[in-house]
Amino acid sequence: MDRLVPIGRRSRPAASAYARVEQAQMPNERPDFPYESFATDDPEHRAALDAFHQEYGSQTPDRDRLAEHAERVRSVPSLVSDFERWWMGSRVQAFIAELNATGI
Repeated sequence: MDRLVPIGRRSRPAASAYARVEQAQMPNERPDFPYESFATDDPEHRAALDAFHQEYGSQTPDRDRLAEHAERVRSVPSLVSDFERWWMGSRVQAFIAELNATGI
C-alpha cells in the first residue's frame, strides 16, 4: 500500500534534486586553466597559450574567440594532448556550454 505524503514534503526533494542537476550543468565558477603545466620554449607556441589564457580569463570570454584560440593551441604537437585532456573535461565543457546557452 502506498503511503500518503503531504504535498509540501514531496516538493522539497524534487526542488533540491533539480537544484543539484542545474548546478552540475551550469558551474558557478570557470575551471582553472593549468597554464603553468604547459611547457614550451617556442615563442609562437607560448603566444598561442597566452592568447587562449587571456580570452579564457577575461570578464566575458567570447566563445568564438575561445574556439579559435583552442584550435591554435591544438595545432601545436607538443601541447595538443595535455590541452585536449583539459579542454574535453566535463567541467570545462559545462562552462563552454553555458557560454553557448547564455550567449555571453
